Amino acid sequence: MDDRYPSPSSEGAAPSPASQRSGARRWLGNLGRLLLIGGGLSYAFWDADFVAIGEALTGYSGVAVAGTLAWTGLMFLALGYRLASLGGWRFTTLTGTAASLLCQGFNLMLPSKLGEVAKVIYLAGRSPLNYSDTLALVFWERFFDLNALLLFLLPALALYDEGRLLWPLLLAIPSIWLALILGKRFPQLADRIIAWLPTLVALPLARLRKAIVEGATPRRLLTGTLQTLIFWGLSLGQLMLVLWWIADIDIKPLHALAVFTVATLGLAIPSTPGGLGVFEAAMVAALGWFGISQAEALGAAIMMRLLIFVPSIIFTLILLSQQDLGLRKLFKDGNEGRGS
Repeated sequence: MDDRYPSPSSEGAAPSPASQRSGARRWLGNLGRLLLIGGGLSYAFWDADFVAIGEALTGYSGVAVAGTLAWTGLMFLALGYRLASLGGWRFTTLTGTAASLLCQGFNLMLPSKLGEVAKVIYLAGRSPLNYSDTLALVFWERFFDLNALLLFLLPALALYDEGRLLWPLLLAIPSIWLALILGKRFPQLADRIIAWLPTLVALPLARLRKAIVEGATPRRLLTGTLQTLIFWGLSLGQLMLVLWWIADIDIKPLHALAVFTVATLGLAIPSTPGGLGVFEAAMVAALGWFGISQAEALGAAIMMRLLIFVPSIIFTLILLSQQDLGLRKLFKDGNEGRGS
């Protein structure tokens, strides 16, 4: 064929139906995120008294902010300690903390929880672990966090929902552990069930089954549970410090627990980068249930965002800029690190 004339597969070729559907899904996903951000921020800031919010923020004690920031540092160290422990101490607590900060930083700047991918690549390039091992660590982190979230929901639902949703939740927690036990004790049965599922679902489930069979030891389950409760306790303590010490909001401990649970749900649901809009709306709504004014609630929400998110973003940007550590090098290090 004459080179002057493009082939059907050249740049001028029409996009395939599959690529068109993929582009449409991306467009709809981005539109949905924009609507979530706009809706959440509109709800949180609707008819807001910006003068009162500004006065609340500027009136906060610098000592209280610095003390709560130090407490936030303990939270991240606890997260790194848990990750290093789950990894069998094949990397240090500081490496685990750096991976956790990097994960959160990416999740704040990018949608779809891509920080988990960055964490896997980062650890694979800086430890003896391969991609399968680091993916298993992410699974165990999410497993323990899911159980902690359900556990923390119990008193919140008892308070807010008057117990109507308590029974389904009480059944959910043992059901998760029962599935874990069955996957550990009867791996062949799990393989048969997975074989009947579509490939898109079967592949991640097969990886989870491997993580359960190889990693569900009594020691790991016990230590992981205790370390997760410590981390979640520190996270709850951070919110209480923001409400009681920084914002000087008069709220009962059980009400603060309910606010913490709702705010955590706002962050946990894969929606917008950093839960932008969703987190603020959740904080304002939850605090409003207990008679806290919009200005006070927004001040506390903004302070929580600054304390949790700004250190993560700053650390991530510094890490990515050091020694030309860009995204391409991050992925290259992971590939050269240990393979899959």
